Amino acid sequence: MPLFLFRLFLAFIFPIGIYCLILGALNRRDRPVLVSGPWDFAGVLFAASGVLLVVVPFGMLPSLHEHWQFYRLMGHPGTGEERGGVTYILSLGLWFLYYAGVILSAVWMLNRRRAITAVYNVDSSVLEVGLSRVLERLGLPWRRSGNYFLLSPAASNGLALELESFPPLRHATLRWHGADAPSRQAIEKELEMVLAGMSASENSVAGWFFSLGASVMLVTLAGVAFLVFVNWRRIRG
Repeated sequence: MPLFLFRLFLAFIFPIGIYCLILGALNRRDRPVLVSGPWDFAGVLFAASGVLLVVVPFGMLPSLHEHWQFYRLMGHPGTGEERGGVTYILSLGLWFLYYAGVILSAVWMLNRRRAITAVYNVDSSVLEVGLSRVLERLGLPWRRSGNYFLLSPAASNGLALELESFPPLRHATLRWHGADAPSRQAIEKELEMVLAGMSASENSVAGWFFSLGASVMLVTLAGVAFLVFVNWRRIRG
């Protein structure tokens, strides 16, 4: 049992370590980086994949795991084992429902994130200046209202842009409201070019993510080496 829990722990931390290294690389760039909402959330899903695909079904639903292991070794129950057959079918059904729920929830969340664009390694003041330049270059009438950049309905089908910044992480999100007009694509394309010409100052967040990611990966490699050694000792014994 302790080894089983240790395997679950490794499955939990491994994707988190990879995700932290990716975030470190994004925040280490010398220019701000735009990432579409679905791709940004796909990274979060990857970081949580150890929990969603391994820890919950194999750790928090142990009875399902035990039934699956039993029938994997013994085969499908015979016709005379009616009770075992019902348990087997129910176990498979619950597993199917769980994974189907995870997949459907992920698809739903990815679709919702289509209205968001993430910007890494950027100061809020730099992003505001960049947005202003972009809207002026494209000739789109607009006005500022708090965190909103309101575009003229005649020019953009009522498209509005909400800016949410997170200064400690040097991160910002652009939330698009209204019709998914072609003007959004033009704004994003122009903004990417404008930000590419703006250098980003050194971001300490990158070092934090790299340190955390490297530490997690070292623990994972040490854990895998330990499991290999234990299995080798069992075979030798």
